[in-house]
Amino acid sequence: MNNNPGLTLKRLREDKHLTMRDLMALCGVDSSTISRMENGHLENTELRHVRSVCQALEIDIETLFTKSIHTCPTCNGKGWIIGEGGGDG
Repeated sequence: MNNNPGLTLKRLREDKHLTMRDLMALCGVDSSTISRMENGHLENTELRHVRSVCQALEIDIETLFTKSIHTCPTCNGKGWIIGEGGGDG
């Protein structure tokens, strides 16, 4: 399980089959900013950028910080399950 919002962001983007460039086109946020966000550097990111990325991914900001990523046990390490945060699975 991972409660990292950056990883959650990346997994949500990948789940929609979007590249960083695709997401940049949808939300108007530079791909280097998206990369920093996905690498967990949200503390130095402007709130308007976080909002724009979340809107493009069709999630609320709260979702980004309350969801957790679990490795899918039946996907041979190639998938994940997005669930509620704060639990053990």
